[in-house]
Amino acid sequence: MVCVFSTFYFTTGVVSFKFFVLFRPTIILHYDKRFMSKSINEYAKFQVDILRDILGEKAVITTNIAGGYFDKNFDHKQMAKEMDVASYDNYPVWGGLKEPITPANIAMDLDFIRGLKRKNFWIVEELMGAQGHTIIGYLPRPNQAKMWAYQAVAHGAQSILFFRYRTATFGTEEFCLGIIDQDNREGRKYREVKEFFKDIKGYKELLQTPIKSEIAFLYDYENIWAWKIQPQSTAFNFKEEMLKLYTAFYRHNTHIDVIDSKDDFSNYKVVVLPAMMIVDDELKSKLQDFVKKGGTVVFTYRTSIKDRNNNLYLGKAMPCNLTDLIGIEVEEIESLQEGQFAYADGKFGRTKCSVMREMIDSKGAEVLYTYQDKFYREKGCITLNKFGEGEVYYIGTSADEEILTKIAEEIITKKDIEHYSTPYGVEVYTRYLNGKKYMFVMNHTDEDKEVLGIKLMPYDSKIIEVK
Repeated sequence: MVCVFSTFYFTTGVVSFKFFVLFRPTIILHYDKRFMSKSINEYAKFQVDILRDILGEKAVITTNIAGGYFDKNFDHKQMAKEMDVASYDNYPVWGGLKEPITPANIAMDLDFIRGLKRKNFWIVEELMGAQGHTIIGYLPRPNQAKMWAYQAVAHGAQSILFFRYRTATFGTEEFCLGIIDQDNREGRKYREVKEFFKDIKGYKELLQTPIKSEIAFLYDYENIWAWKIQPQSTAFNFKEEMLKLYTAFYRHNTHIDVIDSKDDFSNYKVVVLPAMMIVDDELKSKLQDFVKKGGTVVFTYRTSIKDRNNNLYLGKAMPCNLTDLIGIEVEEIESLQEGQFAYADGKFGRTKCSVMREMIDSKGAEVLYTYQDKFYREKGCITLNKFGEGEVYYIGTSADEEILTKIAEEIITKKDIEHYSTPYGVEVYTRYLNGKKYMFVMNHTDEDKEVLGIKLMPYDSKIIEVK
């Protein structure tokens, strides 16, 4: 217990549990996070078991998962195991927001939900009107909320329910505006929903088809909780760091799965592990085998510095246990606070470095970027290593999205992954049925756009069968 939970500190130790205070990262992870997650998920299973006993095995049981999933103190993957289908509340904007979250953020949320059970999902609340409990947020522009519904079904929503049909005239959510407002008239929003269902019902069979992705983003709830306990920089936010990398691949209109690192990822071409601070022997072995067989892995800063108990590895160069795979050693780190930056130059031009930076020594890896300040000009920032038949990218800082987008393009091209070039703000997502290809084309901007010979009005959405 003393070794695992670090109950000794300098000359002070635990002699009694009568007034024991939770102040160690390991103890907080074990009690405040693992115990809470286990309790919540066991209670969810308790309720599912009651429902199955009453309704029978033919009943389809689900629960609506809300946004902010990485900020919650329970493992959503574990809860989803007890459900027959994963369901989601899709709110690209909420009370108080001046504008919606980014199209990439919406897409990543949808891909996360699909990844919970590795199959298509339901949306049981799809926004149509402005929302808020006390402060009302941004009003979706004409056709914008309809476009978000198209984006949802493109990413795997095989059933969709708009929230809500008629605005409530009392209660906490009376400002969660619906398809029909308090005037009880069939207006613009009503017509948009009607148009959506009229169009989408013709693609019922297409929406049931599985989505095949060749890129996977890996997460681990215990790793996320370890970051919450010790964020190490005032500028660090796990989801924002994942989203920055996700956006780099999303901009090339690729299919991406967001899955638990304990899942099997051997059939992907590329796996990305943002800020994976906790790496155990099992994950290490899976990653080594994946790269040996030709896969590409992308790591970022602070990779593999802690064990499963949230304790630092002792006597091992960082990234601990992965130096051979990545081909580097991290000599020193610097935490960069909000508004604090460094700079690095390399293959795709200059990048601003934020949140964290690592001073990297190559142990066989190609150095793609080096720092530009006086004391660290010889230190690497971004590297590429050959290992077996595959490659490993290591990004030792939070780099600019422009540079990450170029790195993503390089990886996608090397691995021959399906992708499409589109104007900024236009998303293309492909689905396949009976040997035919269909393109969901969505304009996330308030401007006219043209892509692949298709003209799009502001917030327009189209499903195109490719002949």
